[in-house]
Amino acid sequence: MNEIDKGNPPRPSDTPQEGNDVIVETGLKPVSTTHREYKRQVYQNLMAVVEYLESKSPLPASQRQMQVDLELSKNVVFDICWNLCDRGWAEDVGDGMIRRKTAGEGKDALVGKMLVKIVKDVYGIEFGG
Repeated sequence: MNEIDKGNPPRPSDTPQEGNDVIVETGLKPVSTTHREYKRQVYQNLMAVVEYLESKSPLPASQRQMQVDLELSKNVVFDICWNLCDRGWAEDVGDGMIRRKTAGEGKDALVGKMLVKIVKDVYGIEFGG
């Protein structure tokens, strides 16, 4: 017996979300399930650019070459690259070249700062003044 049958108000997870209802044919009767649409072209374009940058990593890739190889418009490639750079997932290395950042880069910088602090505190040696 679920919460609705007990007379309790439905939780958000018990009720289908507007716009996400899909009727699945089971052969017996239609069953409503929540389903998200991940095949929209905007998601496919985003993943194509991310996978392209991943294939070139750690080297940068030009936006022009992405347009040609992925058969995407200049505006689509620019918007995706701009958003990836804005969110910190990639970096613009100049002349329209984009390089995917790795998760380790942020960690490496943090470890480096920690090592400099430890050497300064323990041994009294300062780096880079």
